[in-house]
Amino acid sequence: VSTQSTGMSDEIRSGFNPDKHKCRNYDWYRKEILVDYFSWESDQFDYVGEIRSLYNDELCLEINSETVVILYPCRGMPPGIGDNHVHGFTKNGNVRNGYRDGMCWDTATHEEKTVVKMFQCHVHSATEGESFGSQRFVYDETTQQVVHPPSKRCMELIDRRTVWLMKCDKVRREQRWDIKMSPWF
Repeated sequence: VSTQSTGMSDEIRSGFNPDKHKCRNYDWYRKEILVDYFSWESDQFDYVGEIRSLYNDELCLEINSETVVILYPCRGMPPGIGDNHVHGFTKNGNVRNGYRDGMCWDTATHEEKTVVKMFQCHVHSATEGESFGSQRFVYDETTQQVVHPPSKRCMELIDRRTVWLMKCDKVRREQRWDIKMSPWF
């Protein structure tokens, strides 16, 4: 490609000046463009990143092709938007996935041994302490548990691929998770 056709050959030789072209920084792009593209515009996040098991730190939560939350080997790289092992805990209690736009973690029942799947996000305004909505999940930093308040159950590692909602037990290492925050948020 010839730089003469764009009229920028002199500028390229002398160095690109982003101010002259009214370029915006990445933070603006993330807040104004990426957020709209991934339909996260109305949500602010408490956490966004990779959710790693503390029982087996080689395994992370991920969304499979059937939209079920499963365990999968962690990738060991900074997670980013568009990745099926990036999860965002919103301030209104939803957990979204970076790969499944407009979809949130959800459960069909409050029973033990329930899988968590992705379904279309519901619009609700849950406040802290309220326990309603099958899509309400919170991360408890103190216990390092992912809690589903409506069922009073926690995400638990069952085997190398399976995660279920089980009765919360602060002692069980299978229920402890660490969120590796994404540098993009």
